[in-house]
Amino acid sequence: MVPDIEAVVPDLKPPTAPGDPDSGRFRLYDAFDTFLDVISREHPIVLILDDLHWADEASLRLLEFVVQEQIDSRILLPGTYRDTDITNDHSLFHTLGDLARSRLFSRVTLGGLDVEGVSKIIEVQTGANIQQDVSVAIHAQSEGNPLFVGEMARSLNQEGLLTGDTSIDLNSLKQRHPEGIREVVGRRLSRLSAYAKDVLTIAAFLGREFSLGQLSAISTEQSSDELIEVLGEALSARLIEELPSEAGGYQFTHTLIQQALREEL
Repeated sequence: MVPDIEAVVPDLKPPTAPGDPDSGRFRLYDAFDTFLDVISREHPIVLILDDLHWADEASLRLLEFVVQEQIDSRILLPGTYRDTDITNDHSLFHTLGDLARSRLFSRVTLGGLDVEGVSKIIEVQTGANIQQDVSVAIHAQSEGNPLFVGEMARSLNQEGLLTGDTSIDLNSLKQRHPEGIREVVGRRLSRLSAYAKDVLTIAAFLGREFSLGQLSAISTEQSSDELIEVLGEALSARLIEELPSEAGGYQFTHTLIQQALREEL
């Protein structure tokens, strides 16, 4: 591999004898940065970094180094991550804070798909051209989440409901929770403390939306400060979100999270 890189980038410095870990790390970062710099002089580069929430700390430090060094180069570094998978103590959380200081850094939040987008995903994944009312029902149940749409489409297709003559009971879609969806929601809930999960289970029976006042009235053994701490844990895990129109009001970020909590009881 080294001779191949040297043929493309002849200006790279030859490797030196191993030293302390910090010096070795800097030499590696500098070599990779030089490689990108030389290539980008000939052609613009788009380097897509997918699933950054799975990156280790060393890789994230390399990303920060490259962004700082290549601020004026012809390099575009789009990165994707699931904000539901990072908390305040996650390495990526700190990296995003550091990158935000760059004048060229931009964050784009992706929302759910619309009904047309839901239909397109189902068509691509299954080859089925489904009716509009089915797309609307799947969109309502999944709230446009691409992962949930794909899991629902896969489940329906396995049962022959998308390609056969069997009609789909639209009301039954509201109760359809494919295994893949339950696993995703279950993994997110498993990160909660037992106490936080108990409080959220109570909230799930109050409805998609609930308030601190309602929880305080029911959970009389806990103080408001304790409940606020628990809700903060759920907020960090992106399981709930605050309602901007109501002080002390919250809602589950997805109806399937509420349903999963109710079903586990």
